[in-house]
Amino acid sequence: MLPHLCVFIAWFLYLSTTLTAAAFTVFYSLMWGKEVAEQWLASILISSCQDIFVVQPTKVLLAVVIVSLLMIRNKDDSKDSHAKNHGVYEYESDIDFLSDDPKARFKRDKLETIRQRRKKETQLAVVIRDVVLHLTFVFFLAIVCYGNKNDNRFLMTRTMIDPFKNFDLVGSDTVQNVI
Repeated sequence: MLPHLCVFIAWFLYLSTTLTAAAFTVFYSLMWGKEVAEQWLASILISSCQDIFVVQPTKVLLAVVIVSLLMIRNKDDSKDSHAKNHGVYEYESDIDFLSDDPKARFKRDKLETIRQRRKKETQLAVVIRDVVLHLTFVFFLAIVCYGNKNDNRFLMTRTMIDPFKNFDLVGSDTVQNVI
């Protein structure tokens, strides 16, 4: 519906917005100094990773659980209301007063109710088994991913942040003596 020129305008707006935000970020980090900028960057990265890997999956999981519980409850309620509203008429069409035994009919109904309940219990057991297996897999995956952490990781990180430990001791007169 729009002319092809709008694609280029959209890309220009996207790039200009992104580059402007990046420039402001760089300028602010230069104003704060190295230590504050590194702390700010670390806090942004940690909070982003926490949001991506912890908070959002938790929200999705809770939403799925709530919606599935509501759907199961609504489905059961609609079946019960349907049975209450239409059950009398369905049974009346099946009843043969001359040859039908009320006790046998009651047993059939009771057996059908028991079968339906057993079927639901079996389905629930399968779902619970799948959830437990999935959580076990995630637990073992977390052990594999985070199991190799030790005290030397702090030293490695510190070495990457401060590559030249005593570089501030070097002065201009030391450089002139070497030359």
